[in-house]
Amino acid sequence: MRAGLELGSAISALIAEIAFKKAAKIAQQQRAKLCELRARMSHACLLVKQGKRERARDLLAPLRAWSSEGLETRQLNDAEALLEELAKRAPVGICAG
Repeated sequence: MRAGLELGSAISALIAEIAFKKAAKIAQQQRAKLCELRARMSHACLLVKQGKRERARDLLAPLRAWSSEGLETRQLNDAEALLEELAKRAPVGICAG
């Protein structure tokens, strides 16, 4: 029974990861940076919960350039804070919940 639950959880995580990647790609194609940011943050938090901190950091690192392009939002600040937590190997509070 437990193996079935673990498999179901792994499948759900895989489906979520595919959805986040697709959402980010569509947003990027439409130049909808805020939507792309939200998709990447959700994807990064999923990766963090799976223990894949380095992949999460790699996913968010390109977003740092956005602030120099004039995009300043709470979500971008959250992405920057998450990147800092990942770099310090600190507990990740932004993804809690």
